[in-house]
Amino acid sequence: MYKNIRAVAQILFSELFSVGLFLAAFGWVAKAVYGDRLSTIALFYPANRRYIESVTFPWYARKVKWRPTFGGFFVTSKGCGFIFAIGALEEEFSDPGNGANLLAVHEAMESLARKLRIRSVAYSGVLPSVLARTGVSREPIELVRTSHWIVEAAETVRKKCGMPPDCPIVVLGAAGYLGRRVVSLILESGAAREVVEIDPAHLDPLCRDKEILAQYRGHPLLLINISRRDVMERYVELLWDGVVVLNEVYPECSSQGIEQIKEVGGRYFHIQGVKAWSIPRFPGAYEGAVPCCAASAANAVGLNGLYTAQLKLLEK
Repeated sequence: MYKNIRAVAQILFSELFSVGLFLAAFGWVAKAVYGDRLSTIALFYPANRRYIESVTFPWYARKVKWRPTFGGFFVTSKGCGFIFAIGALEEEFSDPGNGANLLAVHEAMESLARKLRIRSVAYSGVLPSVLARTGVSREPIELVRTSHWIVEAAETVRKKCGMPPDCPIVVLGAAGYLGRRVVSLILESGAAREVVEIDPAHLDPLCRDKEILAQYRGHPLLLINISRRDVMERYVELLWDGVVVLNEVYPECSSQGIEQIKEVGGRYFHIQGVKAWSIPRFPGAYEGAVPCCAASAANAVGLNGLYTAQLKLLEK
């Protein structure tokens, strides 16, 4: 019963947010209350069809597959923003045949931002890279700041686990839109003497396949997973005592995969995101936080030029 009541309430709010006059009035009130702290709207998509069915009715999910609908509100220590969502799954909006639909989603988000008097739009997961391939020209603020936070989290985890300062860092998903930025930042910062790039799906000559891990077996190694869902499970059986996994991907590694990592003596950390409260709360490992992509535009650059944030890490 509670699920149905929540789903009905969500639909009512979503439909209200499709009315231009309501949007303009709501944006004016929100700005009056929060001022410049209200700086972003973030677009999310469901992890899978099962998740869609847990939060709304299947018929409504089909209706809003390509229409951003209101999903909630979040507040960090530095700023706040609105949450929107579409019903399309990753495999659907990544399909080149749906390029026109994806462009329409982007245009709708830009229109929402104008009506709500908000300056920045952020996209979750692989949406920034898919939009770039579709030809959308925009500043990928969520990737710029998320990459800094991933490197910051990697250093925090390395120290927490007592790993050598010069231990190799493996970046799983290194040739991706976010992966390239993370690799560059690690190299620029001198955070590791050796960075191993793994991304067998790409033709980048610097990227290797999983067989490269055998060269480091038995030695401390930090593995940063910024690939895609279900990829981490392909590498679990190759890990050993001394490996520390830092995961940024959602959905995170399966419970069985995490147990396998722990059984061989490895450790597993998940980047929950930036400390925040939200309505509704983010699910699973994101509890008590908002994903980095959403918080990116809501967290101003500090006086030292760094992207300040209260990151949350969860060890499982």
